Amino acid sequence: MMKKHAWIAGSVTALAAMTWVSPALLARVDEPAAEEKPAEEKKKLEPIDFRKLREAMPAKIGGLPRGKSSGQKSKFGELTISIAEAEYGDPNDASDAPPSGQLTLIDYANEEMVMAMTGGMFGAVEIDQESDEGWTKTMQVQDRPALVQWQIEGKVGTVTTNAGKRILVSFELRNVDEAAFKAALEELPLKTLDALVPKSE
Repeated sequence: MMKKHAWIAGSVTALAAMTWVSPALLARVDEPAAEEKPAEEKKKLEPIDFRKLREAMPAKIGGLPRGKSSGQKSKFGELTISIAEAEYGDPNDASDAPPSGQLTLIDYANEEMVMAMTGGMFGAVEIDQESDEGWTKTMQVQDRPALVQWQIEGKVGTVTTNAGKRILVSFELRNVDEAAFKAALEELPLKTLDALVPKSE
C-alpha cells in the first residue's frame, strides 16, 4: 500500500521527519531570499504533469521491477504540486523479508523552495554521522547534493535529493545490503527528470 505523505504541503517540520534531520537545520527554508523579487514580478510556474513524472519512473531499480504506481495534482493555497509514487519489488519473492523500494517525486514548481531543502541545505551543511544503528551523510548523487542514510536494522537505505532544481526526489530501499543500495542510487531517473523541466525556467 502506498504511504500517505502528510508532508506534501511543504511542511518544514514534516520534511525533517522524512529525512531524519533536525528542524533547526531546515529552518532556513522559511528565510526570505536576500534579493527577493516583488510578487508582481515573479512568474507563476505550473508543475509538471504527474503523468509525465510517472512515465519517468524506471521499469527497474536495483534489479527490482516496478509495481504499483500512482500520481496526482494537489493545491494547497497558492502552492500547486504534482506527485508521483511507485513501488518496487518482485511479486514472486515469497521470502520473509523480500527486497522492496519506493520512489516518490514531488514537483513543487518552485526552485527556491526545493533548492533550499536540498541544494542549499545539503550543499552548504556537511553531515557525517555514524553509530551502531547506521549512518547519515550528505554526499553527491549523480552530481547533485543529497542526504543519504543507511539503517542496519531492516537493511534500509534512503536518499533525498532534487532533479531539475525543483523536483524533490525521495527513494527508500529495504532488505538489501549496503552495496546494493549504493548501486541503486545511480539508477534513479534524475537526468530524465532534469530534462522534463522547461529550459526557459
